[in-house]
Amino acid sequence: MDGLSDIGQLSERISSRFEALSPQLRNAARYLLDHPDDVALRSMRDIAQAAGLPAVTFVRLTRALGFADYAELRGLFQDHLREGSAGGNSGRPYSLKARDLQRRGGGAAAGDGDGPASLLADLFGVEMDNVQLTYEKNHPEALTKAVELIEGAARVCILGQRSCYPIAFFFTYVYRLFRTNAVLLQSGGGGMVLDELRGIGRNDLLIAISIAPYSTETVKTVRFARDEGARLLALTDDPLSPIARIADRTLLVAPGTPSFFHSIVSPIALVQALLALLVARGGKDALAAIERSERQLERFQAYWPDEGSPQSGRSR
Repeated sequence: MDGLSDIGQLSERISSRFEALSPQLRNAARYLLDHPDDVALRSMRDIAQAAGLPAVTFVRLTRALGFADYAELRGLFQDHLREGSAGGNSGRPYSLKARDLQRRGGGAAAGDGDGPASLLADLFGVEMDNVQLTYEKNHPEALTKAVELIEGAARVCILGQRSCYPIAFFFTYVYRLFRTNAVLLQSGGGGMVLDELRGIGRNDLLIAISIAPYSTETVKTVRFARDEGARLLALTDDPLSPIARIADRTLLVAPGTPSFFHSIVSPIALVQALLALLVARGGKDALAAIERSERQLERFQAYWPDEGSPQSGRSR
């Protein structure tokens, strides 16, 4: 199939050629990647009608991507459907996925579905797949380049809105244990993203975290930072996401889940990897900073003491 073996490789090809495509072809490409099961099961005319595009648009897209015909392109999606996908039906509305979840999780009590045991096994199994997929999507060189961006920035601004906020908070919290140049951008709690972002420039880095459906405020903030000359590191689920297309570096995560809402397990694992690399490369300065942070935490008794340990008199 023109050298491509799966949808992931197709997504990478689309990303590499995206800017050269016409707006209509871009919309068609987005529709294909957002509705993989439909592409596998429905005719090209049905797909075109659902996408609100002429059928000939998908013929042109097929050729622009280097396929002999639409059937060859569609074959990738059919293989994907047969093999199964950890991402599942992530493009469907939350309410529909919640109904599916109730049918599965109701099990014996509801008289149908697979029951909670099967559902939980799938949930944990998919999360393990997500971490493995995220590892495979981000080879060591990509992670090293991302770390170099962080190390070279005068100021590191971290942004994650809505469900991505805990990821941004976790990164910032741990990062501040050994470096002091981080700014967590947040709308609530008296903070305003625009005020905190004021003065960002070419010596600064914005780490933006966003998973479909993408936060409007995140996309606007990323575009503003880019216009101001800042570097951009995107953590997202799609190389065609609105933040990935303008990023200096993009790290991809797998957020699929049988549940009704996307998972943040693999993004947390990814920022753990970034933090570990930063400390591993940080030398004596990182170690000294961590020791200072420990002393400060002990002084304020930040943690409840382990009463069974010999050091129960002092906090950790």
